[in-house]
Amino acid sequence: MTCSRIMASPIFEQELTLEDVLELSADELREELSGREIDTKGISKVEMQNTFIKIVFPDVSVAPVVTQPVSPRTALSPQKQMELEVMKLKMESEKKEQRLKFDAEALERKEKIEVEERRELRERQLKKEAEALEKRERREEQDRQPLEKQEAIERQEKAS
Repeated sequence: MTCSRIMASPIFEQELTLEDVLELSADELREELSGREIDTKGISKVEMQNTFIKIVFPDVSVAPVVTQPVSPRTALSPQKQMELEVMKLKMESEKKEQRLKFDAEALERKEKIEVEERRELRERQLKKEAEALEKRERREEQDRQPLEKQEAIERQEKAS
């Protein structure tokens, strides 16, 4: 889009092109519009550029500007961004602590289970040993009974 040069306002001692207007800072635009008795409070830079272009170049149509939504990070002040980062780090740290605590608790549960399994295994082994000992004693007792009966019979025969 080409346009002819025009005379600038008293603030600018030179002629302005459309490109010059687009390169003006927000303060310069505010000053230009205020000099033309246009209230600039609450108006974005893009809106000030459009208004100034319409005044300076009335025959040039201004296409609507599609603005992208401002991301929450860029909308925050540096202090708020820092606070947000600190909060994120704190949350990550808490999450890591929770994970470590969970892992430690899981390890402790695993160790308790292993101790309990070893105790149960030992109890089963002791029970088996006790049953085997009892079985051996019964067998020995059964083996002794015929001998005792034989001895009793022999004593009875001697006594008679």
